[in-house]
Amino acid sequence: MTASSSLRGCVGSTFSPSKQVGRTGVGQPGVLDERSALTGAGLTAARAALWVRDLARRQARAGHRAVLEDFAGAVAAAGADLDPADRELGGVSEEVRHRLTAYVLLGPAGVNKGPDLSRVEAVALAALAAVATAFPTAVVQGVGALPQLCRLMNATVDAARAADALG
Repeated sequence: MTASSSLRGCVGSTFSPSKQVGRTGVGQPGVLDERSALTGAGLTAARAALWVRDLARRQARAGHRAVLEDFAGAVAAAGADLDPADRELGGVSEEVRHRLTAYVLLGPAGVNKGPDLSRVEAVALAALAAVATAFPTAVVQGVGALPQLCRLMNATVDAARAADALG
């Protein structure tokens, strides 16, 4: 079992995006509490970061590997650092948010060619940037949108992996 599939199992057993999320009714069937929603977002982001690190490992240029690794760290932090008590930033620092831009598609400064990525992988990275950036906003507004964002993040990684498997 790979690290990615192990985390996916954790996401499935810990976090069911089909459940309703709310601040009331914690412990009632069909209601996901805030802590579970935050845990699910952290695990989902960690799974996405593993996929990005897989992309980084196959890069021939060290600069491209570094940019992808940095982006993977930002995706993971966007899920792990969520804090509903931080009503301004949702727990995710400005520095992490800055690293979640589509710059990752361009590669390091001074290099005229981006990382070695398929079109599907490039689109998936852009989608991950958008979803990870939305995590803290969802937390500031209440965790109710986290399940939808997690489904989008998982679907992005799954589609990219499936396209890669097809060649």
